[in-house]
Amino acid sequence: MIFGDILMDLFPDGSRIPGGCGLNVAWHLQGLGLEPILVSRVGADPLGNELLNRISEWGINTQAIQADTIHPTGTVNVSINERNEISFTSPSNTANDFISDEALFFADQASLIYYGTYILRGGDSRDTLQDLIRGSLYRFVDVNLRPPFWSAEIVEGALRQANCVKMNEEEYFELLRLTQNTELEFKFGAQALMKYYEIKELILTLGEKGALHFKGLEQAPLSFYFDRPVGQFVDAVGAGDAFCAALIYSQHLGLPAEIALKNACEFAARTCAFRGATSPDRKFYESALKI
Repeated sequence: MIFGDILMDLFPDGSRIPGGCGLNVAWHLQGLGLEPILVSRVGADPLGNELLNRISEWGINTQAIQADTIHPTGTVNVSINERNEISFTSPSNTANDFISDEALFFADQASLIYYGTYILRGGDSRDTLQDLIRGSLYRFVDVNLRPPFWSAEIVEGALRQANCVKMNEEEYFELLRLTQNTELEFKFGAQALMKYYEIKELILTLGEKGALHFKGLEQAPLSFYFDRPVGQFVDAVGAGDAFCAALIYSQHLGLPAEIALKNACEFAARTCAFRGATSPDRKFYESALKI
């Protein structure tokens, strides 16, 4: 089950590409051959209809996507500077913030639930998620610290409820600051976070440098480092979501953890070769299956 936002990413060059953490992960999983349950909400408006049509055409089941007659479909204005750094601007009080308890109907249809902390910005969606995760679902939490849509209280609550947490390097340092352990190097800083938030598994993505996977406080982390150029680069929008999708896919297949980490890094790098977070090119996913 993927619980998260559906929106339209708007780029300076005029590109309009389906996005949102929830949709990105579900889109990739569908492309890779799985059948995710995408729980989300769009406005009952032309943009919402356009997104639903594109999602349906891709093959994702839309039964768990709610229609909101009051709040509009979400959008994000994406900016990319000369250093390829990405910033996002999005309005509040969009349909994504009001996912209702209709979602509980789908609670027994999955064994794993993925969600990013960004979806917790809306009180209704946050309450619905709390009801969903009271069961035995394995909770995979992706940290998304996008100002002004996060608070330490909400994010820390999500971390304490997670079975597995993924964050990037910038988010790692921000959360480490909250634990007053900012001087620790990666290994010991990650262990400090795991102990502080009682996290059993922590995955730290390092961009083009690869990723680290910590499992337990005593074990050395699994690591994957790129030893070659990752190929053509367009933008890194949604690369973290692609990483999560490939990791979930590899775990679903029962692949060893070190192979799952390698697959996740390489798949995320591949998505940087096209504009935006999602691709409608099925050949891309056919080749990705061979990573």
